[in-house]
Amino acid sequence: PEVLMGQQFDASSDVYSFAITAWEIFNRTEAFSEFTNFGTFKRAICQRDVRPPLSPEMPVRFKELLEACWHKDATK
Repeated sequence: PEVLMGQQFDASSDVYSFAITAWEIFNRTEAFSEFTNFGTFKRAICQRDVRPPLSPEMPVRFKELLEACWHKDATK
């Protein structure tokens, strides 16, 4: 999200990217594929804090890791 908003990025951007990639590997699908318009995608991610859905099949600790990694407050 920081990169999409034009903010300087740091390691927190990599942590967010890790979480999205881990989600994609677990689900074997592309995250955010429902978005076909970049502006709509950017608003969803940056303003509404949309994240990929967590599957009931995911282990609880994995869900917690993803949620921590893609927290809307990058300092966390």
